[in-house]
Amino acid sequence: MKIGIVGAGKGGMAILNTLSNIKDIEVSCIVDRNVDAPGVVRAKELGIRYISDLEKIPARDIDIIIEVTGSKSVADILRDRYGSECKIMDSEAARLLTILVEKAEETLMALNGQVRAINEADKRIAMEIRQIVEGISNMDDVSNVLSNATQASMNYIKETDQIVTYVNKIANQTKILGINASIESARAGEAGKGFAVVAREVSKLAEDSESFAREINKILVKLSDEMKSVVSQIERLTELSEQQVRASGKVEDALEELKRIINN
Repeated sequence: MKIGIVGAGKGGMAILNTLSNIKDIEVSCIVDRNVDAPGVVRAKELGIRYISDLEKIPARDIDIIIEVTGSKSVADILRDRYGSECKIMDSEAARLLTILVEKAEETLMALNGQVRAINEADKRIAMEIRQIVEGISNMDDVSNVLSNATQASMNYIKETDQIVTYVNKIANQTKILGINASIESARAGEAGKGFAVVAREVSKLAEDSESFAREINKILVKLSDEMKSVVSQIERLTELSEQQVRASGKVEDALEELKRIINN
């Protein structure tokens, strides 16, 4: 459908802006004596023909002429000159159209404002997501360090446990040595009294070493349990980090879909 607009004031420009965005409508020309009228300036920007003389409207190539001036004399000229060649929309109908167009423009401006707000929010959310992902990456690094440190500690615990086992063996051998020394001092009678003192000290040393080894072993067991708990928490932290990464990815996908819908 081809349209001609007579009157290039604010109303004519509003109609021009709206109709020029509709796929099945072509604005063929805009008519006004004022070359500096806002509708004329806009028409030139859009590459639409400008006519300053009512008598030169190509009515045969136009389906509807929209009269926006509100002038009765202009309306009469249009009806008399072109009424038989195309349809004439008078100023009252044009005024209604102008009101609808203005409301549409207001709605569009409000919608554009909302779109801009959404885009700004999208940028902020995207930045927050990137920071979350970076934070998760740092958490992964810390988890890896803790995991390595925990594994090293478990290895140290195993080595220490071996040492304790060795100390127990020495304590048992020392205990046997003390028992043998006591037996020999008893056989020696009076001459073996001094040796008996040494035997008692050796036995005491063996008992102390054995007791000390038991205490160390208890500590190692507790430490091992704590390390297992740390490992469990690290694994849980890693799992939570992976969940956050997946959730962040879903949010990013949703934002991309929202932008695609808005832009289309």
